Amino acid sequence: MSKQTCLPICLFSVLFSANILAQNPVTLLDDGSDSELYSFEAEVNNYQSKMMACPSASNLVTIYATNNAQRGHMFDIEAINAVTILCFEVNMNVGTTNFEIYTKSGTHVGFTNTPGAWTLIGTAINLASAGVNLPTSVPIAINTGIAAGATQAFYITRTTLSGPTLAYTNGTAVGTVLASDANIIIREGTGKEYPFSTNYTPRRFNGRVFYDLGVLPVEFKNFTAKMKNDIVELQWETVSEENNNYFTIERSLDAVNFTEIKRVSANRSQNGIIEYNDIDENPPLGLSYYRIKQTDDDGKSSFTNIVAVSKEQELLNISTGPIPSTTYLKVAYNSDNESTFQLRIINIEGRLVYEDVIQSRKGYNQAFVNTENFEKGLYYLNINTNGKTQTTKFLKD
Repeated sequence: MSKQTCLPICLFSVLFSANILAQNPVTLLDDGSDSELYSFEAEVNNYQSKMMACPSASNLVTIYATNNAQRGHMFDIEAINAVTILCFEVNMNVGTTNFEIYTKSGTHVGFTNTPGAWTLIGTAINLASAGVNLPTSVPIAINTGIAAGATQAFYITRTTLSGPTLAYTNGTAVGTVLASDANIIIREGTGKEYPFSTNYTPRRFNGRVFYDLGVLPVEFKNFTAKMKNDIVELQWETVSEENNNYFTIERSLDAVNFTEIKRVSANRSQNGIIEYNDIDENPPLGLSYYRIKQTDDDGKSSFTNIVAVSKEQELLNISTGPIPSTTYLKVAYNSDNESTFQLRIINIEGRLVYEDVIQSRKGYNQAFVNTENFEKGLYYLNINTNGKTQTTKFLKD
């Protein structure tokens, strides 16, 4: 069973009230037809949250009146004044699934099937729907600034093969104004099959955008974490810093719960691109996840992306082949006795792309993983059994 890792940062505890007006059978996937198997209306103006999906000064809701759905949706936000997009609420069909959010500068039009044009902001695992036509908070921190007059595209998508779809509404034309206030304009966009596949247009995003006026005082450019001689070397760069107080190096074993391991003072005396370097002297065995938290003078914070680092150990005599893998990967290992083991595969970005529980017997064992649909690149393979863990690498061609 495939799963994805997550990057939960936004705090969310939402109390709401909505007046449901009508309900018909649900259409699970947008097939491009004009038939509306699902019609649902709700007075989202009655919705009142005592705590927002994430702390923000402003927010803008589109509509909660779905008549269609797919795994994902692309849409544009245009800034009238400079803003920082903080997080989203969405409309989901009932159930639990994993989500990813991508972004790119400029419009999504012309780039709906170009993965290389997009940057992954973060992932959320096991996101449970609050109900159809009710706001579901997505615990992924966006922290993306948009200059006045500029446009930024976003792609919100389910990653699993099955589960609840992202509910939206059929539109009039891509680029038509869907919702606006004094600071931002949300435009009609494109329904998407995962990951960058079939397009369904035009489609209206159902949800709410949380934002603050102005851009973040610190803009991250790069962040890397690499293992060298059992020490993790961390490097990050900032393009600009204004009222920046300090950075915090945070580490996690599950990409969910992060702990502070070190603070680094901001370099207030330098302009332009500023480079920072530090180390984690005692990383744990197996996979660890790192991110950098930036804190302003006024206490506000932003985060880098998450990077996965592996400190390998030889416990189970694991071997993999063929290298590079093309359509399958054979995993051979020795077990002390009959037991079950957890096999997990993580990509270079730290996202969980495959997970399975397999029964093993005493002695020599082998298991096979279908890698035909894996993207090319380096992967970490992690096995845990009988309290023992080993991590190794393989290359997908």
